[in-house]
Amino acid sequence: MISANLIDSIKIGEGFSATAYRCPTGRLTIGYGRCVDPDEPGTGITESEAEMLLANDLVRFEAMTRDVLRDTWHVLDQVRREALIEMCFNMGPANLAKFKMMIASLAEEDFEGAAQEALSSRWAAQVGKRADRIAERIRSGVYAA
Repeated sequence: MISANLIDSIKIGEGFSATAYRCPTGRLTIGYGRCVDPDEPGTGITESEAEMLLANDLVRFEAMTRDVLRDTWHVLDQVRREALIEMCFNMGPANLAKFKMMIASLAEEDFEGAAQEALSSRWAAQVGKRADRIAERIRSGVYAA
């Protein structure tokens, strides 16, 4: 069993970095000495660790999406909010804010128009079927079965 003393000692020895850096041996590292270098066999993160990081990220992206949409946020149901959060996660809040016609359509509860605005973008051409899925959620307010 791993003791709290060992964990504390490693934290002191390694230090914490929220961003990736190259350790003295040149390996890409993050957190408390976690090697994530793709050239180093057996390193990286597990799927459950990635899911935990994603959950934490989505809390931040929900707040960012709400900031971009402002009052429009309140006219959306959960499915449509989540569609916009996914767009924000994918492209960032500054790029989401450029979808002015889509956001205006959402404010008017013109979900068909908002979906069409999303699909007529360069982003949609770049992400393909992902854009189709998100636009359908914007249009219908329902996750596809």
